[in-house]
Amino acid sequence: MARFDAVRDSLGLNPSDLLRRTRGFALVEGEHDREVFRGMIGSELDALGIQILAVRGSSKLKTVVDSQFLYEFTDAVLFPILDHVRLGDLKVVWEQHVARARTTSSVPTVVGSLVAELKEKFGESGRLFAEFLGPSLKNGTFDRVVPLGIPQRDVLECLPVASFVTRAVTWTELRADGAANNNGIDLDETKFKKYLRSQGANLSEEFIGQVARATVHPDIKALAAAMAERLSGRLMSPFGHC
Repeated sequence: MARFDAVRDSLGLNPSDLLRRTRGFALVEGEHDREVFRGMIGSELDALGIQILAVRGSSKLKTVVDSQFLYEFTDAVLFPILDHVRLGDLKVVWEQHVARARTTSSVPTVVGSLVAELKEKFGESGRLFAEFLGPSLKNGTFDRVVPLGIPQRDVLECLPVASFVTRAVTWTELRADGAANNNGIDLDETKFKKYLRSQGANLSEEFIGQVARATVHPDIKALAAAMAERLSGRLMSPFGHC
């Protein structure tokens, strides 16, 4: 029980969260993601019974599967969400491998195929998903896992760029400016946020939430629709479009 309490606390869950029959957990990378999702689709997720959990780093997604506690103490569906992944493409890869895992006598072979395809098609995000989804196929929890993604490199790019840097016209242009100030080398996400702050951007959770509440973005709305579809009990076509 002490181990269960430690894992629960690491995800910011209270005992009451597990007693109120939460139907799903949207597992996001950090506080910025949580504020954007709360602001844009929070009311929809509340109505669905989905709680947003910030796992504080995409690399920690694997911990959720390894701990097993969300599977053992709830019947909720897990929706891990990462940036820089197209939702429709991810859906195809995952559902094809789930179908194979149901019928094969060699699950490790399917896991190996999944990991290789995720890395090939989605790069670093695919590697992080592989750490989460591979164990899910292996331990048989795949029916309660629905991976989701947005194509943007960072969730902030679902918000108006001028809300953060008033001179900017597009996020693409702003990223190019950041690279130009770094000897032409593209900035990773940590360095890009540092660059945004140097340009006067307010990246506080409160401000991001405020901007998100005033914004509608189709890629974020598509996530809510995908979660609603899964919880409705309808099978999602792997060749559908969002």
